[in-house]
Amino acid sequence: MRIAYLVALLLPSGCHGAGKASKALLKQFCDRGLLAADDRRGDACVNKAGKFKGCPPGCAATRGGGARCVHADGGRWRGRVPCVARARTACARDGWWLEQSDEDRRGDVCRKPGGGWECPADCAKRNGTCLGGDDRMCRSAARPPRGACAACAEAWDAPLTAGPKIARRVDAEFVVSHCGYDLAWLGDAITELSECGVDVRRTTVYSKCGRPPSSAPNGSILETLPNVGRCDHAYATHMVRRYDRLEPLVFFLKDSSRHGSRADYRRLGVAMCDTARAAAGPVGFGCGRRPYVDGSAYHWAPALLAYTLTEVHSHAWDQADTATRDYFGPFPTLGALLEETPVLHANELERRAVVPVCYGGTFAARRGSVRRRARGAYAALAAGRTRGDNILEGSMVERLWAALLAPRHPDPRARARHLCAAARHLARPHSYAGMLVGCDCSAPPGDVRNCATRHAAWRRRT
Repeated sequence: MRIAYLVALLLPSGCHGAGKASKALLKQFCDRGLLAADDRRGDACVNKAGKFKGCPPGCAATRGGGARCVHADGGRWRGRVPCVARARTACARDGWWLEQSDEDRRGDVCRKPGGGWECPADCAKRNGTCLGGDDRMCRSAARPPRGACAACAEAWDAPLTAGPKIARRVDAEFVVSHCGYDLAWLGDAITELSECGVDVRRTTVYSKCGRPPSSAPNGSILETLPNVGRCDHAYATHMVRRYDRLEPLVFFLKDSSRHGSRADYRRLGVAMCDTARAAAGPVGFGCGRRPYVDGSAYHWAPALLAYTLTEVHSHAWDQADTATRDYFGPFPTLGALLEETPVLHANELERRAVVPVCYGGTFAARRGSVRRRARGAYAALAAGRTRGDNILEGSMVERLWAALLAPRHPDPRARARHLCAAARHLARPHSYAGMLVGCDCSAPPGDVRNCATRHAAWRRRT
């Protein structure tokens, strides 16, 4: 049994980052006192001595033994499922999300749409990070209980990052978009894959920044491309050039996939063999990065199609000078881009309602998954990325690869399960617009239409 206490209104507002934001953050913990997080008996509100004072919002008290707080639905107990307070499934504010950190110099933080952060209610802001009550890096008790039930575990992590054991050895190839990072790690990746039944027969490196790649595997094919469209341009170009000569399994990698990205991104990385198993399995696609915290790899299509950004999205590792370019370009939303690009129709995503998204630009796909789309679709995708290097269309295409290459989910009831289990979704202008978050193991089953109606109503309120 895990019991942890979250300090609610007893803490001064200065510990949370100030003012109205901290008060709004605390409303969904307890009206007064402490929130005792208890996975077995249900979360409850207690006083300093630990005496029971009531249940968190959305939960009701029981009588007798067993759970003391259960999920409530219209005044009725919902199957006597132990209460998990809403504060533990996110940061208790619409659009905010809990970013967990296991790094020595970074604590858990509550991220807000468009940038900025606050500390979870049981941590304090000091020296540019969040510290817990023991003055160590914050490891908030608001962390959601991942894998608490089969429905949430399946909906949130699988099947894009895991799959069955590869029964027969399969040939594969690497497609690498290169700018400046050393490629020695590809040799380790080839060895790792060999141990789980994948033989990498060919490596093609697309050099985009005028720097010869170093430490590429022996026999690698080196091709040069203009520095436009980032990795997505290189991937689409390869699909066009090698459409009829692809290996059975294709890995699409960035030179920075292993060592070059931010530490919090690296923490979400998926082992090469897990990506291979997902791609070689029934789904036909494997993602190289897990979703954030309590976020799902699956997204609600209407919110995803509305994806956009309100400020230039740049990083320290930007490859080209973008000062003279219009970052935003001609497409205000992802849906607008699809209307003008013959790759994937927006109405196809809308019909599917729940679609997979792979972040990070590192993934693998079966040859048959690539060939589900015509060669001309990838040619159009590559041609549309030539306006510049750091452009909004690049972020949009990053969100399309899984939907393009992953066949429909092998379980026909999975869409409804994903959508109904999600407490909500992230809405624009959030960078993860459409992402289903807050997996609720106690959510009642339903069909896609009913649960989509609930998400649409939530979207109108935000």
